[in-house]
Amino acid sequence: MRQLTLSLMLFCCLGPLSHLLAQDKIDKYCLLINETTVKAVREQNTFKLFLGYENSLMAFKDTALLAQLKQVEKRANLVDAFNYLASLGWQYIGLTASMNSRTSFANTNLSQQYLFKRTFDRSALK
Repeated sequence: MRQLTLSLMLFCCLGPLSHLLAQDKIDKYCLLINETTVKAVREQNTFKLFLGYENSLMAFKDTALLAQLKQVEKRANLVDAFNYLASLGWQYIGLTASMNSRTSFANTNLSQQYLFKRTFDRSALK
């Protein structure tokens, strides 16, 4: 009975504490924008990363992290870009938009936006 009472007391005391600790984590989202130009003989991918506005409440404090994330824009293809973001701890959520901006006999432009998410300590954000 004494052990049960002690366990119940610990649960009551640590329960609210664990809830407070969980609030120190926050999800941050980003968009990987893939613009593909298909010409008659080859395909070219251009990647851009959108992390939100620079002065937003959840902007990153660490500029080295931003520089590391921007390296995704130098990837040669979509699989490399996905693998790079995954290696940094980002999880793929889904495709948010896809559009064909220009289609002609010789050229096709396709723009796709992929949503990613990663959980950060609140202290890593402004």
